Amino acid sequence: MSIAWCVSNPNAPTVMFDARSMNQLDENLEAIRYVDKITPEIKARIDAAVDY
Repeated sequence: MSIAWCVSNPNAPTVMFDARSMNQLDENLEAIRYVDKITPEIKARIDAAVDY
């Protein structure tokens, strides 16, 4: 969810993440499938919980 939120955030022009194995890389890339599920309501709730 955190990667999907970062990708959907217009204030984050680039999203970088680390993977120590192919499995971790696959899991991280899988997050791209959930970007369109970050609705404005979900984004607002996450934004309220995160002090960035």
